[in-house]
Amino acid sequence: MNETPVVDIVTKNQLREDFVDIKEHENTEKYYFQLKVFGKIIDFRRHHFLEAAFNPDESESVIKSIHNYMVHFFGDSMEYLWLTSDCMNPIPQLQNISSCIRVWHVNPDSIDLENFFSTSPPFKKIEFNVFRPTDFSPDSNFYQAESVVTVQHHNTFPSVLRHFQGKQAFVDCTYHNTEDLIELVKRWKSGEAFQKLEVLNFNVSEDDIDQDIVLNGIGAKYIDARKTPPTHTLPRM
Repeated sequence: MNETPVVDIVTKNQLREDFVDIKEHENTEKYYFQLKVFGKIIDFRRHHFLEAAFNPDESESVIKSIHNYMVHFFGDSMEYLWLTSDCMNPIPQLQNISSCIRVWHVNPDSIDLENFFSTSPPFKKIEFNVFRPTDFSPDSNFYQAESVVTVQHHNTFPSVLRHFQGKQAFVDCTYHNTEDLIELVKRWKSGEAFQKLEVLNFNVSEDDIDQDIVLNGIGAKYIDARKTPPTHTLPRM
């Protein structure tokens, strides 16, 4: 595994408490003790934190047992998140959990991102920044993410959002093409695409946006702040 899984408990005021680290079993003089966790015997030890140990062929079963124990203890009312930046190994198939991934400064020529997303469950959030434009198949789980955050130094956001089915898109780019931005918003307004999209945040850091061209191009209308804004209804497709 490229990452060491850590189980954290985060309180309502965002205080984070490490619960247990999950690491590969080591040949060490440090004493391991065994506990039965949701039907599975797991080796534990006290180091800086509590550590659960696994053999290379049983990592996923250890993770599942600890996760199932947490769900059984805290119940379904808690939100369970799998946070990772590892796009080499598949996400464990766990119940009642949402996955978030940070794909940052990745060379798509060295990693099969298409296969990774096709073998992973849909993500709650994807943070995405790769070295060049990357296209996925229209039915890829990449486009099924609830939220996507992408930082780009070139005008590659159209390929990232082309088949997006989620609710939130945040685009931060160095340069852009005004026509691409106008086309994206018009497809959203017309109901041709992005039927579930609720938030689109587009930020350009260096290139200038001609606001008049964009606002006229997307058919924006002035709304009196003192009045209730109209409800936008998507046409039936």
